[in-house]
Amino acid sequence: MQLTPKERQAFSLSNLIRSMASGTSRGTFELEVMHDTAARENRQFDARKVRLPWELLTRDLSATGTDTGAYLVGSKSTPVADALRPWSVALQAGAEVLPNLTANVSIPRTATKQAAQWLAGEFDPLVASQPTLGQVALTPKTCGALTTYTKLLEAINPQTEAFIASHLLRVIGATVDAAILGGSGVAGEPQGIVGTAGVGSATVDATDSWGDVLGMVQTVAENGSEPSAIVSTPAVRKLLQGRQRFTSSDSPVWNNAAIGDTKAYATTTCPTGKLIVGDFSQLVLAVWGSGVDLSIDAFTDWATGKITMRLLLSVDTGLMHPASFAVASVS
Repeated sequence: MQLTPKERQAFSLSNLIRSMASGTSRGTFELEVMHDTAARENRQFDARKVRLPWELLTRDLSATGTDTGAYLVGSKSTPVADALRPWSVALQAGAEVLPNLTANVSIPRTATKQAAQWLAGEFDPLVASQPTLGQVALTPKTCGALTTYTKLLEAINPQTEAFIASHLLRVIGATVDAAILGGSGVAGEPQGIVGTAGVGSATVDATDSWGDVLGMVQTVAENGSEPSAIVSTPAVRKLLQGRQRFTSSDSPVWNNAAIGDTKAYATTTCPTGKLIVGDFSQLVLAVWGSGVDLSIDAFTDWATGKITMRLLLSVDTGLMHPASFAVASVS
């Protein structure tokens, strides 16, 4: 965006939604911003279908609490990462973001590394070896969501601007997170960590849950990556909080927000009964476009005074090194 800090502060998401719902094509500051954004990106402007830049969704987030923007502090930042990180466990755990893409992307990766050698003498020859190369192919996959507001939005005040933005981002973040962790890879959905070829598998049961999880951490580390996070569901967290590391100990397997020395997250976007251990810096989230595509339908629910908004976002996800992750079924 080419906006000054003053212009960004003056931008009102609620004013934009009202203008779009009223059918106004131009004239308001917010629609002029959307028109200029479309022109810079060589897109046709439609007052009912705009692309809302990430910068304008994050301007009301601060570092004052975990429900707003505290996760932004000290993190690798891009506008899209800043926008989605508070609502995405995968991004909090360290996933990398490729923003503002305009075409398919193929990222080269080394499947097996080239071997180095020690030389017994100064003139001993090196034996040639070649690494095995592969690639992560990323193509846009579009997710959509509908959210509804009443026309009392007309009476909205500036204090609710952050609420509107956070609501939209929560919807998007949860959808993207579910795809990253457990996407099926079919019917237009990205392939998630669970089900990706090359990811390690394990079982965590009541016999030795602590040892099972430590074994997963060890497996990931032996494959060249130190795990950055463990991710599972609230139900699995409850289960492991009730299991002790050792017989007659008073230290649960899942203790506060960690398992051992590894940060642990619980989220409903993780597939049921699964526990994921991994180095999330080896996970890439690709995002196409400069923002969220926002459309307004002010007519379908006109009799009930409702405004329906449609959100569209094109993303894909891939693992640079699948062996940096291990997935367990927990029983």
